[in-house]
Formats: sequence, C-alpha cells, structure tokens
Amino acid sequence: MPPIQGPMTKLFSALLAISLAGCGIAPQTSLVAKRSTLMKARSLTAESLYPLEPGARWQYQTTSRSGDDPERPGPVQVFTLVQVGAASGSMQAVMERRFGDRQMPSTLIERTSDSVTLSRYQKPEDGSITVLKWPLTPGASWPGRTWPQAQETIQYAGTESIRVPAGTYEAARMDHLIRYQTGSTDELHYWYAPGVGMVKAIEGLTVDLGQGPVLHQVTCELTSYAVASGSVGLEP
Repeated sequence: MPPIQGPMTKLFSALLAISLAGCGIAPQTSLVAKRSTLMKARSLTAESLYPLEPGARWQYQTTSRSGDDPERPGPVQVFTLVQVGAASGSMQAVMERRFGDRQMPSTLIERTSDSVTLSRYQKPEDGSITVLKWPLTPGASWPGRTWPQAQETIQYAGTESIRVPAGTYEAARMDHLIRYQTGSTDELHYWYAPGVGMVKAIEGLTVDLGQGPVLHQVTCELTSYAVASGSVGLEP
C-alpha cells in the first residue's frame, strides 16, 4: 500500500479493493440512497458484504482511460483467498492478487462485526485502511488514509442497482475522497453486493507528467465469483 506522493506525481497501478488506490470520475449509474431502506439489514452485515470463504476467487475485467483518450481494455484481475481463520474476535484472511501476468503484493483482511480493514500482508509499517464501517447509514463517513500531502475520507452513499458481466446486484456504494494540500481532489468508488463482495470499482489518479494534469482512470467489473460450493457469473 504505497503512499501517494503528492497530488500529481504518482500514477496508481492496480485495484485497491484490495490494493488501495484512487479515482476521479463519477459513476454513470444513478444513485438512489433510499434503496438502502429496502434492503434487509441482515444483508448489509460485514460477513455478507465482505465474505471470507476459504479458496474464494473473484475475477474482474478492467478498462482504462487517460484524459480524453478512448477507453481501452486492460488486464484481467484475479483475487484469491489463500488463508482464512479466526483471531481475537475477528476473521482474518490473506488474499493473493494478480493483475494480468503480474503477481501483486498480498493483502491482509481483518473483518469484525463492525468493520473491514485492509493492509499489506506482513508489512504493518505500510499502514491500513478501513473500507467498511458500521452502522451503515447513508451519509455516514469515517477517516481513510493520511499522507504528508493528502487525507482521505470514506462515505457510505447508500445502495443502487449495478450491472456487471457477472450479473445485476443491489450493492452498497462507498465513495472515497482524497483531498490534497493544494485544494485538488481525487475520488474512488466501490460497490459491494451481499453474499458476493466487491462487484465494481472506479479508480483514478490525477497526475502531471510535465504537460498539465491528466486523470488516469481504471474501471473494474466482476466477471465471476467462485467458492467451493459453486460460482456466479462467467468463468474464464
């Protein structure tokens, strides 16, 4: 989980749902926060929104865009739980992540009844981020990460219907806002579906490589989610 080194100097490289990055274009789906009242409370638990089944595997298709350039397909991302166990009143899991042919650093997941926290596996010095926090009330917010030049806030926006290759889900949406000392901002958006986990992410970072600031964006959409008893969506 590398720190962001200023508002326009570091281009992210992969999805943060488990690797922690940033984004900047608003989702194209229409948010209806009131839908959260229609979802049964038990479906919005930490156990449901962030399932930790041994051997579980999520696969995502990605697309990317830089500035006004056309959107282009990106590498497939695969997340796999390789260790799951109970520890001190919480569930912990180690997730391996692949971004195309690249093996990314593993993520440690800690899930309690009222939060889900992510960090780099065996590297606590890199810090952590609480991506889900209860109670989930539309508009509720909490601190994310902090860097010398930036600070992050996470907000639960409510629920909305999200269509991805794996299907259509009524998902809880989390908005991440990164504010820089310069006054500029970047945004991230994540959707978590009960019983499945993250189904979509829009991530981006505004960088300046000497020709003015440009927004680089990656969108990830679930194509399949498999557990020992079966799977949903499209298998590779």
